[in-house]
Amino acid sequence: MSLGLDLRGGVYFLYEVDVKGAVKQLLGSMERDFRTLLRNERIPYTGIQHDGVDAVTIELRDAADAERTTAALRKQDPNITLTTTRLAREPRSS
Repeated sequence: MSLGLDLRGGVYFLYEVDVKGAVKQLLGSMERDFRTLLRNERIPYTGIQHDGVDAVTIELRDAADAERTTAALRKQDPNITLTTTRLAREPRSS
């Protein structure tokens, strides 16, 4: 009787990847990295969150910081895709 793995018969392995889970984990990691980057660059923001699908959203306190933020993100990852959206301000009540 021989012990060990019989390679003559062949072995098949099936690997399944939880793509949604992997993407969600990657976006969470990017969110943490962006928080650290903006803190180190002293760029004030009001929120950073990911949608769990394909995007991380950064909301800045001041629109004037958009260029600095874009430059810092591009320095960290030159291949990043960025979209800038200006939010309409709600009128303040008296």
